Amino acid sequence: MKKPFVISISGLSGSGKTAVTNALRSQLVNAAVISFDDYGDSVYLNRDINDWSEDSNDDEWHTEPVAADVERLLNNQLDYIVLDYPFGYGNRLVGQYINLAVYIDVPLDVALARRIIRDYTSRDKNTNVADVEEVSLAGLGKELHFYLSRSRSTYARMPEMQKPTSDLVVDGTKTPGEIADEILSHINTLNRLGTLIDGNDIKLATESDLYHILDIDPFRRIDLICHAIKHGGCYIAVYNGIIKGLAIMNYTFFDNGFIELLMVAEKYRQCGVGSALLNHLFTVCKTQKIFASTNKSNETMRKLLGKTGFTFCGEIDALDEGDPEMFFFRKVAK
Repeated sequence: MKKPFVISISGLSGSGKTAVTNALRSQLVNAAVISFDDYGDSVYLNRDINDWSEDSNDDEWHTEPVAADVERLLNNQLDYIVLDYPFGYGNRLVGQYINLAVYIDVPLDVALARRIIRDYTSRDKNTNVADVEEVSLAGLGKELHFYLSRSRSTYARMPEMQKPTSDLVVDGTKTPGEIADEILSHINTLNRLGTLIDGNDIKLATESDLYHILDIDPFRRIDLICHAIKHGGCYIAVYNGIIKGLAIMNYTFFDNGFIELLMVAEKYRQCGVGSALLNHLFTVCKTQKIFASTNKSNETMRKLLGKTGFTFCGEIDALDEGDPEMFFFRKVAK
C-alpha cells in the first residue's frame, strides 16, 4: 500500500499556518490534518520558550503524541497528511515522516499585527468575547512590552532556524488560497519529475549500472564508483528506469559509516531524491553513527544534512584553500 504524502506547514505565530492548512485541505482529496495546537500543554517544553530559543533544540519538545498520530494515519488509506506544526524537519521524531516541509515566511510586524487582531479584536460568534481574558489597552500594552523585552528576539530567531531546512519557502503576505496553490503547484512538479517518496526505488548498484551512473557524474569518477559497486557500497535512486542519484557509503571513517559521495542528477535536484537516499542509508548503516562532510560553500548539501537530522561536529581548514571541509554526524537506530 502506498503511504500518504506528509506535508508540514511551519511558520511564526501569526504567519497563517492554520489558514493555509485549511485552504490546502479544501483542495486535497482524501487528506487528514494534524494540528499541533490540539495537543495543548502535553507537547510543551520544560522551560521558558525564550530561554530555549537561545540554544534551541527542537527535539526538546515532547512530540511523541504527534508522532504517534502520524504513524497511525500512515497506515490509513489516505493520499495526504497535512501537519499544522511549527518545526518542519527540526524535530527528528516527527521530521522523519515528512515528505515536504513548507515554511511560511512573514515579516515580524505582519505576524505581530495578525496576533493582535486575532487575540484582542476577534470575537467568539456565540459569546461575543475575545480570545483572551484581559481585553484592554493595558492588557495589550503589557503584551507589547513583553514582546519588545523578551519574545521579539525569539520570533526573530525562528526564521533562521526553519528556513534553511525547509523544502519550500512561501511568501506569507499572500492569501492562504494563493499559498495553497503554490504548494500544490510544487507537489505537482515533484510528481511530474517522479519524486521518491520512500525507499522502494533505491537499490545497490551493479556493474551493469556503471555507465548510466557516469552519465549523471560530471567528474566521471569511474575508479571511485567501480570500487564502491564492487564492495557493495554504491546505492542508486531509480525511477521508471532512470538513475536520478547515487550515494556511496563505506566504513573507513574510524570504523563508522561515512557518506563519501552523494549526488543527484541536475534535472532532479530539489525533488526529494537526496533525502530519500540519505534515509535509505540510515536503514542499512551497520554502525550507530553515520558521518558526512561537505565544503562550507556547499549550502545545498548543508541544508540537506540539516533537514535529515545531521549535527555539525567540526571542520578542517587545510584541504581546500579558503573553503573549510565541514563534518556532520547523525545517530541511527539499531
